[in-house]
Amino acid sequence: MFYLLILCVVIGVVSVATIYVIDEPGFIMLQWGVWQVELSLVLGMLLIVLVTLLLFVGLEVLTGIVRIPGRLGRSYREYRGQKKYAASVKGLKHLLLGEWAKAEQLLDASAPYLPQPVISYLAAAYAAQKQGNIARRDKYLNKARELNGNDKGLVSLISCRLRMAYGETGLVVDELKKLCAQMPKNAHAFSLLADAYEKLENWEALESLLPHLQKTRARSAEDIRTLTATITRHRLRRAQHPTELQSIWKGAANSVQMNPDVTIVYIRKLFQYNRHQEVDKVIRGILAKRWDSELAYLYGLVNGQVEDRHLYDVAHKWLESHPDDPDLLLTAGRLARRAGRLKNAEAHLKKSVDLGGRREAYEELGGLLEEQHAAADAFNVYKAGTEAPASRVQTDSQDSAGYSVSEENSKES
Repeated sequence: MFYLLILCVVIGVVSVATIYVIDEPGFIMLQWGVWQVELSLVLGMLLIVLVTLLLFVGLEVLTGIVRIPGRLGRSYREYRGQKKYAASVKGLKHLLLGEWAKAEQLLDASAPYLPQPVISYLAAAYAAQKQGNIARRDKYLNKARELNGNDKGLVSLISCRLRMAYGETGLVVDELKKLCAQMPKNAHAFSLLADAYEKLENWEALESLLPHLQKTRARSAEDIRTLTATITRHRLRRAQHPTELQSIWKGAANSVQMNPDVTIVYIRKLFQYNRHQEVDKVIRGILAKRWDSELAYLYGLVNGQVEDRHLYDVAHKWLESHPDDPDLLLTAGRLARRAGRLKNAEAHLKKSVDLGGRREAYEELGGLLEEQHAAADAFNVYKAGTEAPASRVQTDSQDSAGYSVSEENSKES
């Protein structure tokens, strides 16, 4: 196209020149030795232009021939790169399908030929770990770390995540701390560190990390509340003295104190330290705000330091709003029995049994009938309690620390 344009320009120039020289055409004479050629000026100019164009075309053709090997090499490299890229994509598809061996093979083979091989090596490391080959996993991670230069944050995050998934949580905590210090705005790094602390049950460290989780939005507000409740629950369970227990409870936010799991642990620890008056106060305070059948059940285990009639009057008042709660009926029956109101106790316990209450309701009712010299009826109640289906036997009165509230109260009585 370029040469055609030049030819058109030359023809135009020659045409214009021809108009001017048509009256006096002139001539050009070329002599070489004995040879002599005489041409008109116009024809001579045309020959000069044609020769010049032929030289340009010849040079271009020669240059193209010289460049053919380089062009072929580039074409081959582009072809190979496209082929390796396709192999890498295929490897990622195998990875998503869970075909770990095939995925690792394709990703490893294609990585050196890709412009960004780090991702392929990280994916290959994941595939290797899924096959249980930690040596190959570490080899791919090291390759990715070398290729990533000074920016090793991505590789370190993926490395920590893989190692945590493999159970090497304790070995990555220090590395995660460094990452959080280097990348104070990286939510994923803080989230991984929080996961590590939670797995290691390092509740104090996790509590100190909560402001960072909130600041970086590594966890939602709901997750933060759940974590806070979990931390408080474990701290309460580990409390070694009533003073420490009270300090932890009073330092907790109101929303945490209202968490059912936290409340149950706190009350069971109060029972453990024989703080029945505290239990009475805490349960009444919480149930005034929200109803919880488990707390209603635990209220029936308060004794020794609180008058039985007072306890029964409180439970009986709750029955006005929750007349069909089997746990509350068990508590009311138990407290009525202790307060000497045997008819009320029998009525409450029978209704609790009819509503599928705990096995303890059968035991309380059987004991009450024995006291009334109804041995046959007591035997039938005991038998029905032992034969009750699992869904009706809800004897969850023992916490994870192995402390049984029922046993403690039986010792006191």
